[in-house]
Amino acid sequence: MSAAVDPDTICLVSGGDLVRSRSYVNHRIWAAEAGIDYRLEIGIAPGRRTPYDPKFTAIRNVLPRYSWIIWVDDDVYFTDWRPGRLLHLVDDAERSGLWGVLAQGPTEPGGHWSAINTGVMILRNDPRTFAMLDRAQALEVAEAKERWEPTRDGLFTHGDQDTIWTTVREDPDLLSGLRIVGHADLNSRPHLVGASPAEVLTVHFCGPGDKRARVARFAARFGMGQELVPATLLDAYAVQHRELLPAAEVAAREAADRAGALTRRVQAKVAWVRSTRRWR
Repeated sequence: MSAAVDPDTICLVSGGDLVRSRSYVNHRIWAAEAGIDYRLEIGIAPGRRTPYDPKFTAIRNVLPRYSWIIWVDDDVYFTDWRPGRLLHLVDDAERSGLWGVLAQGPTEPGGHWSAINTGVMILRNDPRTFAMLDRAQALEVAEAKERWEPTRDGLFTHGDQDTIWTTVREDPDLLSGLRIVGHADLNSRPHLVGASPAEVLTVHFCGPGDKRARVARFAARFGMGQELVPATLLDAYAVQHRELLPAAEVAAREAADRAGALTRRVQAKVAWVRSTRRWR
């Protein structure tokens, strides 16, 4: 079956308002291997209200120029270098008349999960998409929390993910035009990867913690640097600057991370005891 979407009309987009990691090298090379465009978009604009506004702005800046875009957060790295896996999702969404494709958040070891994760989003240049963006950005996180049911919606993350899901869930037209796929197909986690990084399309280092250390630890498992790009491809694309965090620095960062996490747990416990006057 021939492709439904011309690769020249697809763009991979990442960015925001700060370039924090080497993931843009990973994104650029993956897009080139897939034969699609790539934009590192700086989504600054007047009237910023939340830390997530640059993401909405970046998407709005780029989406009108293409038929489809694939948004990836800067803590997402491609690990399967076979482009067909993702392009098939775009083609299938086109044939099905959808406006978007997202992944369900996997069930984590602690038992929490999420209905969707917006770290990777396949979005169509379509009025439904722009309506979703406008309404989700305008929705206050506190309002989304009031309409949230953990047994139905999963973990509340206090961000754009929550306002997007609330917007979609409450609109039958948006909900019917969205496909939710499994985490391995679009947006997975490092601890869910087994013998090969190609088991999943992307690895998302979401959540708290020292992301540089987490990326370095994962990369070391598979003999790669901070870009999470195979050396053969770094050579092919003449990447001169390559980041490889020393093992001692990784260990020091992880130790500081654990100490910080303990401090945060103690502070949270103290605040809870003060507010409830109970220990348990």
